[in-house]
Amino acid sequence: MSDNSLIQQLLQNELFINISNDEKTHLNDNYFTKVHYKPGDIIIKENDISNELFLILKGIVQITRNTVAGKVSILITRKKGEVIGELGLIENKPRSSSVVSQTDVVLIKIEKDNLFEMLSLMPTLKTNINRIIASRFRQTIYQTSSEILKYQIMLELNQTIVAQKKELERLNGILERKNKELYQMAMTDQLTQINNRCFIMEVMAKTFSNNRRYQMIFSCILVDIDYFKKFNDIHGHLAGDFVLKKTAQLLKDLLRKGDYVARYGGEEFLIILPNTQIENAIIVAEKIRQTVEKAVYTYNNTTELKVTISLGLTNNLLNSPENEYQMIKNADIALYEAKKNGRNRVVAFSP
Repeated sequence: MSDNSLIQQLLQNELFINISNDEKTHLNDNYFTKVHYKPGDIIIKENDISNELFLILKGIVQITRNTVAGKVSILITRKKGEVIGELGLIENKPRSSSVVSQTDVVLIKIEKDNLFEMLSLMPTLKTNINRIIASRFRQTIYQTSSEILKYQIMLELNQTIVAQKKELERLNGILERKNKELYQMAMTDQLTQINNRCFIMEVMAKTFSNNRRYQMIFSCILVDIDYFKKFNDIHGHLAGDFVLKKTAQLLKDLLRKGDYVARYGGEEFLIILPNTQIENAIIVAEKIRQTVEKAVYTYNNTTELKVTISLGLTNNLLNSPENEYQMIKNADIALYEAKKNGRNRVVAFSP
């Protein structure tokens, strides 16, 4: 805990008295909230939900209850070093009385879950809170050991429930992380480590739907590595895999934040350019084509490899595609024209 002065104040409170040095290491700033009240402020309201207890660092408070006649009866006062709100918290019942500040008051608020977490880490706290409960009953008409035992049992049950809740939260956190990892694996192409076809089709469907609804424009580019089968025949499939990975990373690096690229299949890649007119998509595609054409990939520290690409592109307005599949088909038609006209070129779809 970073605030040494607060530690000293805590150690003067009846809840933290006699805790060991080892137990002090479990004190955490996140467990405590310091709050201030002026005279007459309501700290706890009768019938409110019991979710926290308070440690009095400074001042005096009054415990009050509304009578049948509608008057306010002062039951007892509590001062610096004492605890308020512990019985209702343990009972899991609405507050049976109100707490009002009699003077300027400084309190430490401890949330229920934080209290029971500390009880599991600091055995002395449990001893202290049992002693406080016994002391409270000696000040009331309830003086039987059975009443004290009832609260001690409820204290144990609450502690068990909170511990189980924490464990469940921990396991849920692990499960959530694992699910994210599995989703990422399912949406990632294992060779190139960029997004795969499953991912890009999800994005394509959402983008197409949203852009139709809000009457916006987006473009897509279908990219194909030229003569890739021949390349594999000459250099081998391992070299082909190497070039696929390098080309995929190059495409990813060239795109803007908010654009998407994925391996669509084989040596094909699909790029989505949100909020992009066809003219700007052509500029992007040409920049990609030129960059790939100039790139030299050194394979096995000896062989220099080069490839070119053909690109077909379209947007969601050209030929009014009915869905994302029709739009990709239009891009594929443009890609076919690029290949037919000599490859290593950009062609925009023309209806």
